[in-house]
Amino acid sequence: MAVDRLDQMWAALGVVFGGDVSIAVTDPKVPQPVLMASEQSAVARAVPSRQLEFAAGRAVARTAMRGLGVTPCALPA
Repeated sequence: MAVDRLDQMWAALGVVFGGDVSIAVTDPKVPQPVLMASEQSAVARAVPSRQLEFAAGRAVARTAMRGLGVTPCALPA
């Protein structure tokens, strides 16, 4: 059911923004892909839960970037 709602949201955003929309979701409590070097230094001193949240945000941002045809890059801040 959650996938259906996500598809509905994606379709609605496409109507509002003219189709150039990409969304991605993840669970910030599960392990994420390794951060790029500049991203790792941005959260090196953060508590582990914040590091997981940061990594999750970067992972979904890169997934959304790929959905728009943009080459994923580091997002350190």
